[in-house]
Amino acid sequence: MYLSGYNFKPHLFTYYFLPLTYYFLPLTFYLLPLTYYFLPLTYYLINLLFHPIMLNLPKQ
Repeated sequence: MYLSGYNFKPHLFTYYFLPLTYYFLPLTFYLLPLTYYFLPLTYYLINLLFHPIMLNLPKQ
């Protein structure tokens, strides 16, 4: 409860979760543009894999 004296024990959040956010939050921000660049590429690859000629769908 009190922030002074011998009995002060910080929460698990300050020692575990907060450093974890400091280490992994920048990493997510570095990987976010990478996903932004590769999303169109993946879209076109999927379209190539599931091509209408390959699917043999009847023309209507």
